[in-house]
Amino acid sequence: KEFLGSHSNAVTLLPCPGQAPKDIPPARMPDGSRPVRLIYAGTISGDYGRMVLALAKLLADQPTKFEFQVYGPPPDWSQTDVEWAKAAGIYRGFIPHDQLRPVMAAADAFITVMSFESQLKIMSRVSFTTKFLEYTQYGRPVLVWGPDYCQPSRVAAATDAGLPITSPHASAVLGGLKQLLHPAEYTRLPNGAM
Repeated sequence: KEFLGSHSNAVTLLPCPGQAPKDIPPARMPDGSRPVRLIYAGTISGDYGRMVLALAKLLADQPTKFEFQVYGPPPDWSQTDVEWAKAAGIYRGFIPHDQLRPVMAAADAFITVMSFESQLKIMSRVSFTTKFLEYTQYGRPVLVWGPDYCQPSRVAAATDAGLPITSPHASAVLGGLKQLLHPAEYTRLPNGAM
């Protein structure tokens, strides 16, 4: 509506996540005794694929241990990168949603992405990834990696339902992950998500 303006016959379709999961254990503050488990589930091609791969490579080289798990259809990465991500336990392939639910219930945090590419600005500005809403149902911090004009970043900033990361650089996501290691921040974001 912001983009197109008012119209007499406009209908707003609100994004809807899947059915809410049941019996989700409460979020556990990462305490350094195990890696922080970050989950991404979704598209791994185009700009999203490049963003996810850049983050995977950055996290793999960190002294603070992060366990980055990526689920989705085959990425459009080079064969070398796909083999590396599989061998490192990062890319886990596509699994049915009923198998993905327990994986998500065991997450410490989630990440969703929106494109920073100028040619996709309108798409980023007017669309809303339903994965963000699905992640919030698990009561875990959600990192929303996208430009400040994209709807998920705006909702995250306005509601504390997620932590907006509005820089295109993977290092900014790392900074957000490090914020989660502080108890107050880790508590604030799951509460906002719920």
